[in-house]
Amino acid sequence: MINEDEKFYWFWMANIPGLGNLKMEKLLSVFDSPKELYRAQEKALRASNILKEKDIECISEMKKNSIIYKEYLELKKKKIRLITLADEEYPYRLKQIYDRPVCLYLKGKLPDEKKHQVAIVGARACSEYGKQTTYQIAKGLAMAGINVISGMARGIDSAGHKGALAAEGFTLGVLAGGVDVCYPRENIEIYSQMCEHGGILSEYPPGMQPLSCHFPLRNRIISGLSDVVVVVEAREKSGSLITADMALEQNRTVMAVPGRICDALSSGCNNLIKMGAGVVCDVEDILEILNCEIFLNKPEPKEKNKKIMNLLAREEKMLYSCLDLTPKNLNIILEETGLEMSVVMENLVSLELKGAIKEVSRGYYVRTRISSEGK
Repeated sequence: MINEDEKFYWFWMANIPGLGNLKMEKLLSVFDSPKELYRAQEKALRASNILKEKDIECISEMKKNSIIYKEYLELKKKKIRLITLADEEYPYRLKQIYDRPVCLYLKGKLPDEKKHQVAIVGARACSEYGKQTTYQIAKGLAMAGINVISGMARGIDSAGHKGALAAEGFTLGVLAGGVDVCYPRENIEIYSQMCEHGGILSEYPPGMQPLSCHFPLRNRIISGLSDVVVVVEAREKSGSLITADMALEQNRTVMAVPGRICDALSSGCNNLIKMGAGVVCDVEDILEILNCEIFLNKPEPKEKNKKIMNLLAREEKMLYSCLDLTPKNLNIILEETGLEMSVVMENLVSLELKGAIKEVSRGYYVRTRISSEGK
């Protein structure tokens, strides 16, 4: 474990403009530690044959920067921990990847590395089917004691974090900006829960806003921390497929949730499966890959549906049976059930209040997988 004095020099080094992780690691092979780099004269820096003149100028300027130490002290006030390559708690899986971050910033906790870790990634503008599927997979993984990792973006990422939190499991969000910057802002509630019961991780310093160029780099950390990467809903060209490619380069297992061949959101996942990715139809598919004991003790879908059906009135049962996880328009519901508009609307509201269905957009309804026990 390195002391606080040494940690400051790691922070100083990580914030030198223009120095990437690979260049910093080369410098550490010459200067032994960031503290030695800080003390090195310009002549020694040139002799390393690693740095350009612009790099040397940046290092000299950073030595004169009086604000950097104040920024370092701010970490503790903001309850942000700095984890360096020299720390024993630096994640073992991440340490094995190419271009690993030299420094990490953390709010909350790191995942227990003795447990399996699964990343769930996918489209921001996902369907309700994708959101519900992700939620259930993440919840099932968390119930099985598996850590869930994602990027805290809208859509699939958020659903994964929510599912893990609902099962009181551990979930880690890897950000493309500072760990003190909640992005998107609408995720402030799950961000707060994760700071308390999970973790928020980034290689970018506090205050850094997420930039578009940061997201592909962020993805290598998501896959690098994981044993398995699961893709749920991805278009043919998407950030989720970049994560899948990185996972393969890092020798991680890639799996995907199949979708309908006519859906653009399913094209990326279906192509991954064609190229040999594992198929995820249920959480048990992932547990099998990880050689985990299946002990979720969840009712079979038929049992669950039967339990819900027993709690519903006759018209409600007709409407509930008419719906599934694909959004269905009100006009189609009227046509399929043969019920009057007033009866349909009254019972749709009743089913929503019972948590059995959900209106995902104006006039479109889906069946939920929320248990109706106690409703």
